[in-house]
Amino acid sequence: MPAFAEALSAIELQALVQAGKRLAPTLTAAA
Repeated sequence: MPAFAEALSAIELQALVQAGKRLAPTLTAAA
């Protein structure tokens, strides 16, 4: 089960990175 949780958090981290890359230009433009 820990391996499953580890894989899930890795996927969540990757999704977070993708969202961050998408949001970065918007945030820098706003700033």
